[in-house]
Amino acid sequence: MDTPTKTTDQKIDDLTKMVGEVFDVVTFIKDTAATQESVDELRKEMNDRFLVVDSSFGQAADERVDIKAEIRSVRAELEEIKKELAKLEERTREDSDAVGSSDVYLIQRVSMLEKRVKTLENKNT
Repeated sequence: MDTPTKTTDQKIDDLTKMVGEVFDVVTFIKDTAATQESVDELRKEMNDRFLVVDSSFGQAADERVDIKAEIRSVRAELEEIKKELAKLEERTREDSDAVGSSDVYLIQRVSMLEKRVKTLENKNT
């Protein structure tokens, strides 16, 4: 029978094919769709990860504060060392000046004594 309208068997075949396609789509959605349980698990996992990250940032901030305190301490100690070096440098300069003055005085005395020795030698010869 060749009629332009579909036969009942053809209609049933078309409907069966369409139901099969709908069933495949429903199966895919069921297999890949998130359940409330999986969403809750994901939420808990993300919260746990955020807690770890927050904790790490907190530790890093504490360490940063400690490092800054150490740097301030080192800077203060360096300033103290600079002051002590300046004092030592001043004392060394003063000591050098004193030694220089003593050296000049002693050189003058030696020169004067040498002149006296020459004078005495000239008298005795």
